[in-house]
Amino acid sequence: MQDISDEVLVNSYKKALSMDIKKDFISVLEMELMKRDLLVQVKNVL
Repeated sequence: MQDISDEVLVNSYKKALSMDIKKDFISVLEMELMKRDLLVQVKNVL
Protein backbone atom coordinates (compact mmCIF):
# COMPACT_ATOMS: atom_id res chain seq x y z
CA MET A 1 0.00 0.00 0.00
CA GLN A 2 3.03 2.28 0.32
CA ASP A 3 3.14 2.62 -3.48
CA ILE A 4 -0.26 4.35 -3.52
CA SER A 5 -0.17 8.14 -3.62
CA ASP A 6 -1.66 10.11 -0.74
CA GLU A 7 -4.37 11.50 -3.02
CA VAL A 8 -5.47 8.06 -4.21
CA LEU A 9 -5.47 6.76 -0.63
CA VAL A 10 -7.61 9.66 0.61
CA ASN A 11 -10.04 9.34 -2.30
CA SER A 12 -10.32 5.59 -1.75
CA TYR A 13 -11.06 6.13 1.92
CA LYS A 14 -13.79 8.68 1.18
CA LYS A 15 -15.33 6.41 -1.46
CA ALA A 16 -15.26 3.40 0.88
CA LEU A 17 -17.07 5.41 3.56
CA SER A 18 -19.73 6.57 1.12
CA MET A 19 -20.30 3.05 -0.22
CA ASP A 20 -20.60 1.46 3.24
CA ILE A 21 -17.74 -0.94 2.47
CA LYS A 22 -16.83 -3.58 5.08
CA LYS A 23 -15.36 -2.10 8.25
CA ASP A 24 -12.24 -4.28 7.95
CA PHE A 25 -11.29 -2.63 4.65
CA ILE A 26 -11.96 0.84 6.03
CA SER A 27 -9.76 0.01 9.04
CA VAL A 28 -6.87 -0.91 6.75
CA LEU A 29 -7.22 2.41 4.93
CA GLU A 30 -7.40 4.28 8.25
CA MET A 31 -4.21 2.62 9.50
CA GLU A 32 -2.34 3.65 6.35
CA LEU A 33 -3.72 7.19 6.61
CA MET A 34 -2.50 7.34 10.22
CA LYS A 35 0.99 6.24 9.15
CA ARG A 36 1.06 9.15 6.72
CA ASP A 37 -0.44 11.63 9.21
CA LEU A 38 -3.43 12.17 6.93
CA LEU A 39 -6.28 10.65 8.94
CA VAL A 40 -6.89 13.74 11.09
CA GLN A 41 -6.89 15.97 8.00
CA VAL A 42 -9.39 13.75 6.19
CA LYS A 43 -11.71 13.45 9.20
CA ASN A 44 -11.68 17.25 9.62
CA VAL A 45 -12.93 17.63 6.04
CA LEU A 46 -15.65 14.99 6.38
